[in-house]
Amino acid sequence: MASHSVALYGNFVVEGEGSVLRLSMREVAEVIRTARSDPPAVEDGPQFVQDACTCGCGMKLADDVLYATQGDPDEMRAVHLLWSHLNTVQRGDFSRNGWFYAVGSHYKRRYKVGWGDMQNVWGPTLDGSHEKMWCLQVVGDEVPTGDAVLTQKILIESDEQRFLSTAF
Repeated sequence: MASHSVALYGNFVVEGEGSVLRLSMREVAEVIRTARSDPPAVEDGPQFVQDACTCGCGMKLADDVLYATQGDPDEMRAVHLLWSHLNTVQRGDFSRNGWFYAVGSHYKRRYKVGWGDMQNVWGPTLDGSHEKMWCLQVVGDEVPTGDAVLTQKILIESDEQRFLSTAF
C-alpha cells in the first residue's frame, strides 16, 4: 500500500498517494499563461443553462458553477480560461451539469471532471474494474477553482500516467 503524501513546492501543495506531483508557481503560471495565449478553436455548441457573462464570450454555466463564481473577479477570469479550453461537447456538459469528460492521454479512459478543487474527478480504477473518485488538489494562495479544474483537465489529457500516479 502506497503512503499518503503532501508536498509543499513553490507555494503549491498537491496531495497524492505514492509519488507527488510538484508544481512550482512558475510552472502553474506557465500553464495558465500558455492556456491564455493559445486557446483551442471551438465551434458553437448546444443550448446552455444560463448566460454567465456579458462580455460577449458566449459562456453559459450550470447554476451551481454560476453561483460559485458570482462576485469574484478572479474566479470569473479563471472560469473564462477554463471555458476557452473546453471543446464543444465539454462545454455542453459543463454548461448543463457542472462537469465534463476529459479523455486520458495514455489509456484513453474517460474521467468526469466536476466543479471543485478536490474530490471532483471520477473515473475508472487502475485495473478498470469500477469507477472511483480521484483526488488531485492544487492548493496555493487562493487558487481559483476554475484554474484548479483546468490544471486537472490538462494533466489528464496530456499526462494521464502522471495523473494516476499522483492522484489518490
